[in-house]
Amino acid sequence: MLDFSDWIRPQFNSVGFLLAFSILFIVYQLLGKRAKDRHLILLLFSLFFYYLLSGPFVVLLAGMAFLDYSIGKKMLQTSEDRRFIWRNLSLVMNIGVLGGFKYFWFFTDALGIPWYKPEFWMVPVGISFFVFKSLSYILDIMNESIEEAETDYKNYLLYVSFFPTILAGPIVLARDFLPQLKESHISTKQENGEALFLILIGMIKKYAFADYLALNLVDRVFDNPHLFTGMEHMIAAYGYTFQLYLDFSGYSEMMIGGALLFGFRIQQNFNQPFMAGNISDFWRRWHISLSRWFQEFVFIPLNFAWRAHGKNAAIAAVVVTFLLSGLWHGAAWTFILWGLLHGLAIAWDFFSVQWRQGLREKVPGKFWNVGSILLSLNFIVFSVILFRSDSLEMAMEMYNGIFTRFKGELFPYWIETYSKPFYLLLIVIFLHYLPNRITTVFQERFSRLSWYTQSLILIGAILFVFQFVSEGQVAFQYLEF
Repeated sequence: MLDFSDWIRPQFNSVGFLLAFSILFIVYQLLGKRAKDRHLILLLFSLFFYYLLSGPFVVLLAGMAFLDYSIGKKMLQTSEDRRFIWRNLSLVMNIGVLGGFKYFWFFTDALGIPWYKPEFWMVPVGISFFVFKSLSYILDIMNESIEEAETDYKNYLLYVSFFPTILAGPIVLARDFLPQLKESHISTKQENGEALFLILIGMIKKYAFADYLALNLVDRVFDNPHLFTGMEHMIAAYGYTFQLYLDFSGYSEMMIGGALLFGFRIQQNFNQPFMAGNISDFWRRWHISLSRWFQEFVFIPLNFAWRAHGKNAAIAAVVVTFLLSGLWHGAAWTFILWGLLHGLAIAWDFFSVQWRQGLREKVPGKFWNVGSILLSLNFIVFSVILFRSDSLEMAMEMYNGIFTRFKGELFPYWIETYSKPFYLLLIVIFLHYLPNRITTVFQERFSRLSWYTQSLILIGAILFVFQFVSEGQVAFQYLEF
């Protein structure tokens, strides 16, 4: 029997997926202004796609979507002072399901509770993302950001299961996506050109850059840190920082481009994050959709609830928000500590505003800007060791190597062996700090090319990318979360 799951895979680089995607796009376009038919085809493809990845968990996805869809209607039929009852029901359901699948075993182990974990235990693919998407609908109704409930369950299920965003985001809010279903928009030639350019850039970032760094530098060091010096630990940390950025921003751009081909515009998820002059600015540039979700639905409500405590309320809200953000990324102490470090860094930004402003007046502007960017980047690099490490012990071994056995004198010999990934890392860093307007110019010129020329360039890029895939394949980093 033919196993279609071998054809359509979450890596989006199989021949089968490209063929299925192309057929879907052609059928979608041929349906023209028949919006309901187009959305139905898109919904069926999304559900089938998720079924190939998670099997029977597609029933869980559809069931949770139905409950939130029903709760949303009930909330808008209920008096405002009683809506919190339905909201709390949704919170219990969503957080309960997410916690049960993803965190139950972590907390039982942490509390020393003996509990048998089945060997076949699986976590539904993308559960952290589709739970947050669906929950945003309920919270937006509660906050009156959505004034009318969705009346068509198929539309709501398409929002939750939309295949470009189901696995690893971006986390699209209901108030941004559902109105686009009613607009019944078909992508224009200009938008198709923009979409293909985003897919092209995303593929190169992921398969040509990120995977090469992972296979030839980062994984070698992090898999066996005891075999390497502190100098190699530090370079691997820089390598992973940019690998993670290239991997996830590349994924996001491919998904944003894929959604745009079907007429849906999704917000940008990255904006040159390593140009940030402090950690607060970094989180306005990195994984923007997740940062926005936590800010709107966690930080602001907590800060408001604790407002009687003044500045301390904001600090506490920030720290709790980032502790939860760390836990959202994974059920491990490394993620929790990583989140705590970033929460404390933002608290420092808040407390030190006046002190930094006074110091800035004494330092020339360019020196200040460069120094701030370098300090922020190095904080991110050192904290990302926790993010990448499988355990606190591994992270401590990496830090210990950097601070106690650096052995920088071995760098000339090291570079002879790792010259290709090292120079690629330098190229990636250089490209990241180029002005955004350069990318905009290339995108505009690409969009003006004929459809035939754009297709040839994209096909050439796919063939080029497959050369890298054949050498080794690295799963998208954020599929783990």
